Amino acid sequence: KESIFSGLNNLDVDTIFNENFSTYFGFTQKEVNEMFKFYGIEDKLKEAEDWYDGYIFGKEHIYNPWSLISYLKNNCKPGNYWVNMSENGLAGEAMRQLDNEDRKALAELMTGKKTREFAATHVIYNELGNDIAQAYGLLVQTGYLRASNADIEGYNYLCTMEIPNRELFSAYSQEVVERMLKPKEKRYAMDIMKAIIDGEAEDLQKNLSDFLMESCSYLKLTEEKDYQNILIALLASMKRGYAIKMEQEAGLGRADIIMQPRLDNRYKTLPGIIIELKHYAAAENEKGSPEKVKAELEKQAEEALKQIDRKSYISELKSAGVKTIIKYGVAASGKQVLVKTVV
Repeated sequence: KESIFSGLNNLDVDTIFNENFSTYFGFTQKEVNEMFKFYGIEDKLKEAEDWYDGYIFGKEHIYNPWSLISYLKNNCKPGNYWVNMSENGLAGEAMRQLDNEDRKALAELMTGKKTREFAATHVIYNELGNDIAQAYGLLVQTGYLRASNADIEGYNYLCTMEIPNRELFSAYSQEVVERMLKPKEKRYAMDIMKAIIDGEAEDLQKNLSDFLMESCSYLKLTEEKDYQNILIALLASMKRGYAIKMEQEAGLGRADIIMQPRLDNRYKTLPGIIIELKHYAAAENEKGSPEKVKAELEKQAEEALKQIDRKSYISELKSAGVKTIIKYGVAASGKQVLVKTVV
């Protein structure tokens, strides 16, 4: 296609944005309804939709055919069937080449957020790490992201993108967000996750501080949301056991990060987690005095814990039946971090 010497020329390429064959790539909702009615399992429709629906071809909503058939074959037990049969390391490798801001934007999708960006329809592999539109295009074409409300702009589509379903939340964390991390960063991520689940504030503080010191630019740590995005990216691989929500309405306000355990047999012993973040912009005369900054971070971390109680953020987890809840107050200034916790 790309060369005058090619033996295969003049191809007419249909992408997922085209409508010509949109109903042939998977099961439509009508087909799924008929299938579940035939087997007498209509009560499982909502579960199947949450796990395997969410793809859009042209204007048609489509279910993943392999995953849905595997779900039925395994007595309607939800699982990551497509993830276990695929190898898409190219997506993660491309993400690793993007700059920090673009990587953060992709990681934020793990919280259930949507983003409106350009997605390239002609993906050029050696440009994946240099152009965010190429990266989004690859993720859309390979099924990691759903694209809707698409408007064509030359060779690109301006569209609303989000992670399509529960199965892909796991795939996205494994193949994309985790692969963004360098080997040493992955070690920090594992230690940070372990500390959070075990309620070890000192370990969390140490590992998060070390991670910021080695992996982040001081100039990029200027707002609370910067630390929020970093934590979300580091916690990505916990999506199997947790629904991780950012700026979630709970009680009388919005909690920075809520981690709600998925209450099935494998994860029912996990604690619920609430993390409230505070950013302290140190004055010029304080920057040379870590002691003064630390004293202020102590106050801010305590205030974060009080805010969790004052605004009843735990009500979200309690209403979901979570028994054990760990609360964290995290205060940060530049690369200095202080963590306090209450179980």
